[in-house]
Amino acid sequence: MIRLHNIMQELKEIQTLIKKQAHYHYLDKHIQAPNIDQGKLLLIYTLLTDCDIPKQKKEKYIMTTMLVQMALDTHDLVSNNDKNHSHIGVSLEQQLLVLAGDYYSSLYYLLLSNINDYEFIQILAEAIRKINEAKIKVYYQEFKNYEELLNLAKTIEASLYTHLAKYIGEPEIVSYIEEWILIYTLKNYQHGKKTIFDQIYVDLDAESFISYIEKNMEKPMIILREQGFQFIRQYHLLIKHSQSFIDQLSN
Repeated sequence: MIRLHNIMQELKEIQTLIKKQAHYHYLDKHIQAPNIDQGKLLLIYTLLTDCDIPKQKKEKYIMTTMLVQMALDTHDLVSNNDKNHSHIGVSLEQQLLVLAGDYYSSLYYLLLSNINDYEFIQILAEAIRKINEAKIKVYYQEFKNYEELLNLAKTIEASLYTHLAKYIGEPEIVSYIEEWILIYTLKNYQHGKKTIFDQIYVDLDAESFISYIEKNMEKPMIILREQGFQFIRQYHLLIKHSQSFIDQLSN
């Protein structure tokens, strides 16, 4: 219980640092900043928990990755607004959303430059490239079926974290991360939370899609169970306590 309490406290402190770093009075006044994704924060924290990296550098990795996620999420809000508004011209809110996304992006470059970690900048840049390529395919509906859409969703939602895993020398957990992120995203979609499926330009038959999810959720769940036994020692926080972390952080 003490260990769990300490972890929760550390995660909340990191959240506070991210919010403080991302705060900009004018933007906060006019637009709603994207939420820090609790599940993804837990995922990064778990990946870095046992790494032989100084605490300060570890915090910078977590903060920069989450700022990139916030930048990507903010730019998605611009796309979503474009979808919902057909009027000609660009609104102040849309302009500010673009500015906010660029602002969050600049912050992660600044943080990494302060620790002279240009290799990690390259890792994140490669992940962002893959994410944007997948988003373009989703935008233009370049998928033949739901299975292809889910594979694109994996790329969009998991690439930052799979690239981080490879960077710290943990490539064997990449497929676990992909399935974990997929299930996490699908569960959020089922419960009416915003996900890639309703933020990007995709017109889904919600009932049909949820039916497909329910019928095909078993495969990634089996993968998670099988791989979970392999990683139970290193990643027990993610495997055993993920939902409790998410629930507590959301309160």
